[in-house]
Amino acid sequence: MMQSDNVGHPAGFWIRLVAMIIDGILVGIGYSVILFVMLAIEMFALAFVIGFIWALGYHIYFPSSNMMATPGKAILGLKITDDFGSQISAGKAVLRYVGYIINALTLNIGFLIVGFTDNKRGLHDMVASTRVTYK
Repeated sequence: MMQSDNVGHPAGFWIRLVAMIIDGILVGIGYSVILFVMLAIEMFALAFVIGFIWALGYHIYFPSSNMMATPGKAILGLKITDDFGSQISAGKAVLRYVGYIINALTLNIGFLIVGFTDNKRGLHDMVASTRVTYK
């Protein structure tokens, strides 16, 4: 099925995994630059705080912007919406990020359930009442 036939349909596990990998690389590059600069001036603890803020900002700004997706999702033709198909607020993006943290603490089971639910929602989607669909 061509991607254009998927418009508005839930994005499945594998394409979301690829988007997560792309986003992980982009966040990692930004974090590496921050870490390099902060370690060069011997601000070790601050490096980790700023790195966390960078990752948090990335996952709040992009989904709640007119882009409606992180760069990884946008590259793959996906968008993040609320339950009604509208742009999410920064508050919902924060809730999604809290869901990511919970997922990490549960060995990513919250991500894996995307592949096993009819509506392709992970724990972070359920926490924030969001969906990831094709554009």
